[in-house]
Amino acid sequence: MCGYGGPRDGQCVWEVKSMDRRLLFVPIILMGTLLTYGIFANFASVLPAVSAEQEEAPIRVAKEGEAWSVTYEQMIALGFDNPTRQFRVTIWQKLASGFGGYPTGSWHYVSLWVDWNRDGYYTGAGEFIGVAAGHVHDWTVAMGWPGAAGIYHCVTITAPLMKPGLAIPGIYAVRAHMAWQAVPYPITYVPTWGNAIVRYIFIDPLV
Repeated sequence: MCGYGGPRDGQCVWEVKSMDRRLLFVPIILMGTLLTYGIFANFASVLPAVSAEQEEAPIRVAKEGEAWSVTYEQMIALGFDNPTRQFRVTIWQKLASGFGGYPTGSWHYVSLWVDWNRDGYYTGAGEFIGVAAGHVHDWTVAMGWPGAAGIYHCVTITAPLMKPGLAIPGIYAVRAHMAWQAVPYPITYVPTWGNAIVRYIFIDPLV
């Protein structure tokens, strides 16, 4: 019997072995969190404030017994293109199968929040940017699958940057949530497969 979330690609993704491996890394994760807080404290005068909710979370626990999985895919980068006012997220497809076959495939959904008021949270007016999706499907070696290197694709979200009082030129923290076959919204929702990242973008005063 599979763990939460059920099977994907005909297999149970959440196995006892993988859960034990995650438990072994708990002390390392805790130490990394403490170091991260120290780094942010040193640069507090330069960068916007970052709260605990904003920390990068490849595995973000919602409640006991649940966690995100990046076995099949992982969001690895986020950037902002000033001329087009678009956010672009890069997703790494790690495995050739488990994406709904070919050509039907499935979808990666991405939700974005920007900390416009720099209060360390994403609950202010206009801070939820929106949701976009990118289509993915299975591959074979005959189709050119490169093996362990995997492949990459982008999801683009256009920002409503003309709202009064928002997007004053400067640096802002952006939180992105990515999920397979599920819309990661609201910000507290935790899907089975996917991850969250926080990156800093800047609004150019000359563009």
